[in-house]
Amino acid sequence: MTSRVQNVLISGCGVAGPALAYWLHRYGFTPTVVERAPQIRTGGYRLQLDAIVQEPLNRLGILSEARAVGGGLVSMRLISGPNNRAATYPASPSDTSLAIRRGDLSELIYRRSKDTVEYIFGDAITAIEQRPGGARVEFEHAPAREFDLVIGADGLHSTVRELVFGTKDRFLRYMDSYLFLTAIDNYLGVRDLLTVRREHRRGSALTTFPGNEELELLFMVRTHEPPGPGPRDEQTQKQLMDSAFAADGWEAPTMLHKMWDASDYYFGRVAQVRMDRWVQGRVALVGDAGYCPDPMTGAGTASALVGACVLAGELAAAGGDHSIALPSYQSKVAKFVRGNQDFVDTSLDLFASAAKDDKRFRMENLMYSGMLRAAALAARFGVDATGYSRATKQIQLPDYSQYVTR
Repeated sequence: MTSRVQNVLISGCGVAGPALAYWLHRYGFTPTVVERAPQIRTGGYRLQLDAIVQEPLNRLGILSEARAVGGGLVSMRLISGPNNRAATYPASPSDTSLAIRRGDLSELIYRRSKDTVEYIFGDAITAIEQRPGGARVEFEHAPAREFDLVIGADGLHSTVRELVFGTKDRFLRYMDSYLFLTAIDNYLGVRDLLTVRREHRRGSALTTFPGNEELELLFMVRTHEPPGPGPRDEQTQKQLMDSAFAADGWEAPTMLHKMWDASDYYFGRVAQVRMDRWVQGRVALVGDAGYCPDPMTGAGTASALVGACVLAGELAAAGGDHSIALPSYQSKVAKFVRGNQDFVDTSLDLFASAAKDDKRFRMENLMYSGMLRAAALAARFGVDATGYSRATKQIQLPDYSQYVTR
């Protein structure tokens, strides 16, 4: 007979970890969150969250707060050709998308559970030993402890995944692209605008953050280099971007100058986590640790919030029987996860052309322009015309409110 799960260890205090902890506490479980960083991470890149993501935020009771610190859908501008010809597609006034910094969202979720959940900052899991009645977990600093369940919500390079499921090389699918993101001052004075410029095998963008005081600077380079983590030192990372964009016009010289001045930035190879299963015994993965779609579309946050909601709810619905709850969680989110990941396969080529010749490159730009126009019209008239919006139809969040005990 399977014993009821009570004490749950969650590794990671990003988006999925605090959301899962909140729901587990509400359903009567005792969650503990361990985070390697010394405190909750603030700042971060810009997220655009669709309606399916806002439902978990509404259930968490933070949707109105998220809207207060965030913003709405921005207009899109496509820059193309040697003369930097611009085409602008206004945001639909009826669109309900939510833009917010990732760190702001994490902090809002963390606040909902910090007074009722044990958080351990500045520590990390080093070993997990599964046993018939639970799991023994060792930490870098704290003494070893026993838990009924261990959840990896620790991101793309998950330690929990590595310890239980195998090395990252088995699951990371590199997508032939480097991504650079940082926040800079809004030196252009633009408002509520995403501006994209495509070139052969590269693309750049400037997007306003909510409030319009800052811009998110983005560079993406497509590459045929062998899979791997990419350069790790700052000089080499920035030099890679400089070499790719130095000859470009438009805002490239200013963007590169500001890139070199940036100390807080994200650089990495675009990668997905592709796993057939993200549950094993008394261990499960949620969010990027188990099914990262990519770091640039916001689909990872969608998957994390949906996954946390469903995982906690299925544990409650199963009365704490993990042998029932974990497979059910896997089954309920699988189509949604795959839909988000499959959409990313096409979105990368739309952002940075993979064309091998000038004629195909011009055709891709025409197609891209047309798709932006179609997306703007679809948003205005409520037509489902994008891969991502199709992916969001792959799941209907069950109602777990009957299991709330606190």
